[in-house]
Amino acid sequence: MNPYGSPSTGPATAPPPGEFRDRRGALTVFGVLEILMGGLCLLLAVASVAGQAISAQVLEQEVNYLQAIPSVIFYGLLAAAMGFVGFGSIGAKRWARSLALILAWSWLVTGALSLVSMAYLVPRVLGSMPQMQGAPGGAQSVLLVIMLAITGFFFVLVPGVLVLFYRSENVKATVEAFDRGPDWTEACPLPVLTLSIWMLVSAVLLFATAVAVKGVFPFFGVLVSGAPGVLVYWALAALFAYSAWGLYRMSIPSWWIVFVTSALFGVSSLVTFLRVDPLAMYERMGYSEQQIDAMRQLGTLSGPEVTWLTVGFFVPYLVYLVYLRKYFRPTD
Repeated sequence: MNPYGSPSTGPATAPPPGEFRDRRGALTVFGVLEILMGGLCLLLAVASVAGQAISAQVLEQEVNYLQAIPSVIFYGLLAAAMGFVGFGSIGAKRWARSLALILAWSWLVTGALSLVSMAYLVPRVLGSMPQMQGAPGGAQSVLLVIMLAITGFFFVLVPGVLVLFYRSENVKATVEAFDRGPDWTEACPLPVLTLSIWMLVSAVLLFATAVAVKGVFPFFGVLVSGAPGVLVYWALAALFAYSAWGLYRMSIPSWWIVFVTSALFGVSSLVTFLRVDPLAMYERMGYSEQQIDAMRQLGTLSGPEVTWLTVGFFVPYLVYLVYLRKYFRPTD
């Protein structure tokens, strides 16, 4: 075993010429594309703020920039990650390939789940829109297909291509040949590193979300808000940050912390949305009556829809956590 906990037969060496196809040119192309996608993420961060201003102007109300904080932070982090990975890919770095796979797989999985959610929710939204009431019978179907095709392209096809490229043996051999390792991304198995990074990102988002949503937190059938809710968010953020480091170090207690906390949070959300109108949560968060009415007209935030979305997210996530358990072994 090497110091990073993965099997090794010795220091990395470049394969003999002809045993792999040098993919540095393709790594440069993909790196540039990732940098451009990082720029697009920055534009989305700006659009989150602009969207709040435009919405407030249309509804003739005061702008609430706090609601945009989680989106700005998320897209800002994503932009930084894309740029970081892009430059690393151009340099044929081992860590860049690992992080590119983490980004691509995360993008692909969330995109696939989003596509399924859209196929379920969009027909309901289109059916509730007054503009679509007098439209020809096939208009809704055509619009649905177009929306699903666009979503499928950007959220399934694009990350799918990235996954296929970065997991290829030639790319792996190229970065290992021109960047002698091991490096920090090889300290734990890639699936575990993925969870570790997302726990850290979740910690940052939870810390910021606490303020943005005024501490509103679904807690086993009731809505906690204000200072108590903020403290719950911050406690979870601290726990996730601690767990992120523990997972990276292959700590079994950290896996248990993440699994139990995630399961409890999922059950808490499920119980709450079965008993509490989800729109009441947005009302507590400070959304205006006009915004609440618009959500109600769409009909996508009723109890059953939110319940199914909660189940649809947490069940695959918990299955993934169970899958990761095999990587954690008691130390001798």
